[in-house]
Amino acid sequence: MSEGAPPPLISYPTHYTFKAMGLAGPELKARILAHVRAVLGAVEESSITVRPSSAGKYESVSVHVYLTSEDERRRIYEAFHGDKSIVWYV
Repeated sequence: MSEGAPPPLISYPTHYTFKAMGLAGPELKARILAHVRAVLGAVEESSITVRPSSAGKYESVSVHVYLTSEDERRRIYEAFHGDKSIVWYV
């Protein structure tokens, strides 16, 4: 967190959904899951949703997880930020 920035309004532990988007293809889901698993460990397949864009060029991957700290959330977003195949995330 940058100095002087207000803390997020999230109380931990909590259920949280990461959503990331990139060019459609099987490697996108795998890359997003690898980032989440690197921080949280195992993620169940049932917690993942993949939706194509209306034209089919992009896919949105949502991963529903249980976070225990702001550090976990931040580390996953930092990994998304550093991955050039991810064009958008929230």
